[in-house]
Amino acid sequence: MKNGKLWVFTAIIVLVVFVKVLLMPFGDLDEIWVYNVSRGIAQGLVPYRDIQMVFMPLYNFLFAIPLLVVRNLFVYRITSALLLSLVALVLMLVISRESSLWYGFPAALSIIVLFDTATYNFLFLLFALLIYNLGRKDSTRSRNIKLGVLCGLCALTRQTSGVFIIIAQILFLLYEDRFKNVKAPDKSGRLHKVLSFLAGAAAPCLVFLVYLLATGSFAAFWDHCLFALFVFGQGNSGFESSANLPLMVTAVGLMCDLLLIKRNPNKDTFNHILLLTALFTIAIPIMDMHHTIMAEAFSIIPIAKTIRLFFIKYLRKTFSIVLSVIFVAQSVFVTVIGMQGGVFFSDRYNELEFIPLTGVADDFNNLVMRNREYKSIGKNVIVFSSTSALISILSDECSFPYDLFQTGSLGTTDPVEYAKEACNDPTNIILMPNDYRTENFENPDGIYEYIVSHCVPVDSYGHFVYYMPAP
Repeated sequence: MKNGKLWVFTAIIVLVVFVKVLLMPFGDLDEIWVYNVSRGIAQGLVPYRDIQMVFMPLYNFLFAIPLLVVRNLFVYRITSALLLSLVALVLMLVISRESSLWYGFPAALSIIVLFDTATYNFLFLLFALLIYNLGRKDSTRSRNIKLGVLCGLCALTRQTSGVFIIIAQILFLLYEDRFKNVKAPDKSGRLHKVLSFLAGAAAPCLVFLVYLLATGSFAAFWDHCLFALFVFGQGNSGFESSANLPLMVTAVGLMCDLLLIKRNPNKDTFNHILLLTALFTIAIPIMDMHHTIMAEAFSIIPIAKTIRLFFIKYLRKTFSIVLSVIFVAQSVFVTVIGMQGGVFFSDRYNELEFIPLTGVADDFNNLVMRNREYKSIGKNVIVFSSTSALISILSDECSFPYDLFQTGSLGTTDPVEYAKEACNDPTNIILMPNDYRTENFENPDGIYEYIVSHCVPVDSYGHFVYYMPAP
C-alpha cells in the first residue's frame, strides 16, 4: 500500500477500463441480454420462474443491486467497469507477487485491450484468480473453508465450469502437501481438509437453495440449469476464428506451466494447471474470443514467470513502460474509433442516458412506436427475434421468455410450443425479422417455418414483418 507505483498503475488501469466500457456504443446484444436480465430482477422478476435462462444467477443478482436505485444502462456499465477493473488489478497483483510489478502492469493492460462486454464469465475469472492467490498460502482450516466459499460462488456463477473448479480444488487439497514449497504441511489430514472445503462450498449453495424454495423456482431451476444444458450444447456449439489468438496464448501458458513444474515442482504451478483446465471449459461448446479470453488472461501468469526466469537480464523497466504505453494507446484508440458517429442523448430514452447512441436505437424505437399502436387497439405484440430484449428496454418493459428466446434457455420445453401458443390467439400480433433463420445462431429452429405457415403478414418495417394468426 506504500508503493507509489502501485497506486499510479492502479489509477491508469481503472481509468482505461472505465473509458473503454463507458464509451462503448449501444447495441451489443451480449450486453443487452445480461443487462435486461438484471433489470428484470430489479423489477421483481424471479430467475427461472419468471426469467427463463440457462445460466446461473449470481452475476445478475449482483448487477441488479445498483439498478434497484437507478434502472439505467449507464449505472450497469459503471458496475461492469468496476468488475473488469477488479479482474485486471487482481491479475496485476498476482503476477507482480510472482515476478515484479513491471511485469504485472503491462500484462494487465494487454488483457484490457481484449476486454469487451462484462458477463458472468469475468466474475468467474475473478473468483479463479482469488482462489489461486489464496491457494498460495499454507493450508489451514480457515483457508480451506474460504477456498470452498469461493468455489461455491463459482458454481453459482457458471454451473459446468463451477463443478470443474470444485473438482480441481479437491485435487489440489489432496496433493498440495507433496510439493517442496509447502512450508507447514497440514497435519489435520486430507479428509479433514476436504471436509472443511466442502463445508465452505456448501454455504453459498445452501443459501441459494433456500432462495429457490422460498420463491417457488426450485423445479424451474433444475429444468433450465441442468436438463436444458444438453439442448444448449447441441444447438449452440461452434468455433470462430477470433478464438485463435486466445487459444495460442493458452497453449503457451500451459507449456510454461509444464516447464516451470518440471524445473521446480511446487504447489502453485500445480494449482494453476488445475484452475486453467477449469477455466478452459468456459469455451465449451462456444469457442470464440468472448469465451476463451478467460483462459488466456489466466495463462499470462506462468508466461510472465517464465519470461522473468529465463530472460530477466535482457529486459528493462523501459521496455515495460513502452509496452504499457502501447497497450493504453491501443485501448483508447480502438474505443474512440468505435464510437465514431455516436451521439450522447440526455433524456431521449429513459434507460440510455449518457450512452453513446448510433442509429440502432432510433431504428428500433420506430418499431416500439408501431408496437404501441397495435397495443392501443387491444393487440398483444410478441417478438420472435434475438433483439427482443433491445425492444423491451426501449419500451421500458420486460417480455420473458421472448427477451432471451435462445436454444437451451427455455428449459426442456420445445421452443416451437411458444410459436404455436402465439399463433392460436387471435389477439396476438407477431413481430419477426424475415432473416430470422440467419439473424443469430442462437435462435431456435422451426419458429420461422411455423409462423409463416400459420399466420399472414399484415405490416412491415425494414426487415421486420408483422404477422396475424390466420383465421
